[in-house]
Amino acid sequence: MSRPYNATARRFPQPPGNIAGQRPPTRYQQKPNPFYRNPNNNYSSGSYQSPHRELSSRPPTTRLPSNFVISLLPDGTDPNSHKIPDITSLISECAAPSCRRSVFSTGSVAASIHFSAWDQARSCMAKLWERRLNGDHCLTPDLRSHVMVPSDSEELRRELGAVFADHVKSLVAGEEVGKLKLEVESKRGEIDEVSRQLKAKKGVRFDLYTELSNKKDALVAELEVTEKRLDEFMAAMRCILKYIGGGKLEEPAAETKGVDVEPFLLQGEVDWVKIHRLILREIRRLQDGLPIYAHRREILARIRDSQIMVLIGETGSGKSTQLVQFLADAGIGSSETVICTQPRKIATISIADRVKGECHGCYKDSNSIIAYPTFSSDQPFGSKVIYATDHCLLQHFMNDRNLPGISCIVIDEAHERSSNTDLLLALIKCLLLDQTRDLRLVIMSATADANQLSDYFFGCDVFHVSGRSFPVDLKYISSDSEASTSAWGPIAPYVQEVVKTSKEIHRSEKEGTILAFLTSQQEVEWACENFQAPLAVAFPLHGKLSFEDQFRIFQDFPGKRKVIFATNLAETSLTIPGLKYVVDSGMVKESRFEPGRGMSMLKVLRILALGIKNISEFDFIDAPSHQAIDMAIRNLVQLGAIRQSRGSYYELTDEGRYFVKLGIEPRLGKLVLYCFRHRLGKEGLALAAVMANASSIFCRVGTKDDKIKADCLKVQFCHSSGDLFTMLSVFKEWEALPRDHRSKWCWDNSINAKSMRRCQEAVKEMEESLRRELDIIVPSLWLWSPHKSAGHDKHLKWAIVSALVENVAMYSGYDQLGYQVAMTGQTVRLHPSCSLQMFAEKPSWVVFGELLSTVHDYLVCVTAFDFESLPSLDPPPLFDFHNMDCQKLRSKKMTGFGTLLL
Repeated sequence: MSRPYNATARRFPQPPGNIAGQRPPTRYQQKPNPFYRNPNNNYSSGSYQSPHRELSSRPPTTRLPSNFVISLLPDGTDPNSHKIPDITSLISECAAPSCRRSVFSTGSVAASIHFSAWDQARSCMAKLWERRLNGDHCLTPDLRSHVMVPSDSEELRRELGAVFADHVKSLVAGEEVGKLKLEVESKRGEIDEVSRQLKAKKGVRFDLYTELSNKKDALVAELEVTEKRLDEFMAAMRCILKYIGGGKLEEPAAETKGVDVEPFLLQGEVDWVKIHRLILREIRRLQDGLPIYAHRREILARIRDSQIMVLIGETGSGKSTQLVQFLADAGIGSSETVICTQPRKIATISIADRVKGECHGCYKDSNSIIAYPTFSSDQPFGSKVIYATDHCLLQHFMNDRNLPGISCIVIDEAHERSSNTDLLLALIKCLLLDQTRDLRLVIMSATADANQLSDYFFGCDVFHVSGRSFPVDLKYISSDSEASTSAWGPIAPYVQEVVKTSKEIHRSEKEGTILAFLTSQQEVEWACENFQAPLAVAFPLHGKLSFEDQFRIFQDFPGKRKVIFATNLAETSLTIPGLKYVVDSGMVKESRFEPGRGMSMLKVLRILALGIKNISEFDFIDAPSHQAIDMAIRNLVQLGAIRQSRGSYYELTDEGRYFVKLGIEPRLGKLVLYCFRHRLGKEGLALAAVMANASSIFCRVGTKDDKIKADCLKVQFCHSSGDLFTMLSVFKEWEALPRDHRSKWCWDNSINAKSMRRCQEAVKEMEESLRRELDIIVPSLWLWSPHKSAGHDKHLKWAIVSALVENVAMYSGYDQLGYQVAMTGQTVRLHPSCSLQMFAEKPSWVVFGELLSTVHDYLVCVTAFDFESLPSLDPPPLFDFHNMDCQKLRSKKMTGFGTLLL
């Protein structure tokens, strides 16, 4: 029964403007705030208007003032939360009959309950939360008061604290915890039985003794993890009870008493919604059983006490999604932003989305967890957790080497050891030496050399987390397939065997996603095109796909089985739900360093952009040879990206800084920027895109007749200036088509539609980067046409030669010798697929995209240019083109000699 407000029992603070000595109004006399508006804008000048209907036991003339309003807010997870009958009955059970209530069929508020007496409002809040914790509804009660008394908040905190404390204690004594306790007892019994068998001296063979010993070790490890999971859950519940003042739970186990880290940093006024979400997340963690959860406080204690840690966690341990949450929850290393890097965009976005879903409501800011898959110089470090590609963080490093706003850096998938990862680790190592920064570093991997990383980072701690084990049936299949050809070249027998095995699994086995590992983009694309089976959909997964295409593997296709052909991208970076069958080709393409080919020019660019003058003294984890560094520097000098300063040091030019900001290979950056200088920006981006996809634009597959037909169709696009102009004309014509006509056009002309889409996506990415980083707007119109020359061909050739000047070759003058590569003197031939072959001409000077070595050496992606371009290059080429031109073989007609003399 509600109590009336007594002015003598509680004193209100005197409002401004009261006459001295005048008694302030009681709550029944207080009028609603004329400026208070609920989210549905239902309050206007002190009156209430219901957009749906109002349920009240009092006639309108006897309404009491709405001193307190409880709004029931849907959390967006239940589409039926606005159902009127359910909400109406819930309100009737929790609120006094005298209270006014309104129910809304749409909007951000599902219902509102109006109270004149504080006791009624407080009691209703407690009942609503009790029902919410029990899972009877999915609405969040939110109390707003028009008249505030300091003691009200304390009363509400005590009452809700009791409700939440009862709920926590019921969870501790509930079914999930009970299951784990029974599991602990069962494992202890198994261990005792195995120990008894081991103690028996008679009749135990050596092999049986070894088997029993291994079984005991496995059971002890499983028991330890299960007990730690229970301890972590109990620690979280104790932390919450301590914060809300709800009593104590049983004491922690003896082995965890020494761990003095709290799983949550809870301070200030209680946010009941946050507490509820934290409880729900802990229950999910207990049910999921990710191995890293059992070691949460151990890991947090290590990170608190040490500035650097290497965390080796097997695939499936939960390290990528859980560690950043542990840090953010406990407040360790998270005074500012915690940033976690991934080597690939798809992993960056998918992991961030998953963590955001798991942490819904656990942090006040809705943007507390975000993803930065691409770099933008105006991206702030203001969120609690940021997932970013390592390239993105490296670009931020170039803007500000101190990385302000970041308190902890987590380098994930460190075993990938890309050039970006190596640079980041070296730069962060220098940053850690700054004693004024409270910066922490965690390096995570599934398979990296932990000792090498530990030694590189001053002998730091290494923590191992085992993964979850599942029973696996292994079947080995011998290959009886023969090699075939595709649009990308020969297809190995193992690729065909993988497709054949995937079909057999789909035909004979029950439901479940199939994941098949291959070694390259070309093999993956071929497998998808050749996998045809009813009620199955095949998807490629490799690094060159757009994010939208990559993300399709996570979507559901009712009634159909997903078959995913992937490179090692799916090995450790991603967790694919529903996966049941794995087909492994047993083959892998490993990176092999050849000193003669030089190191990555982009890496040397980036090092110089960080202000490091002497590259040979840079602190690499695995330092390249001096020969490789010298070759990369030579190529960058040739591109005009760097120049020699005082002494033997090098520095970036203005063009070099542009290349770094664009984040693409320097030669492609040179091509793009040079085209912009001649108002051919659209053409420059398209050239860069087709150059990167040159090997897969034209299809040449099938029977001999099919290949002849494809060759004939290619003729219509062939340009007399060579392959890049030919592919540029293909892209220009494809882009001009309506979207719904493009696929058929590609099929009719033997063009690879997927390659064309990749070219378009590359163009869009470069357009965005130019706009964002260099404030350059790309024109939407083409100036160049493949059918007429308006002087643009000359500028485009000049741009191509400037970008590929280290790949210049001169026709030797003799067909059997072919072309001579300017930088090496090697003699090679034009590849049979070269567009120049269609014109039966041998241009004197060409540039090529790459050199293909098979039985013979061939120039691939060849473009002709005029000799006059070479003297005008700035900086000039590193080879003597005048001397080369003089040594070229020339045919000369001799007359006046008889047969006998000859």
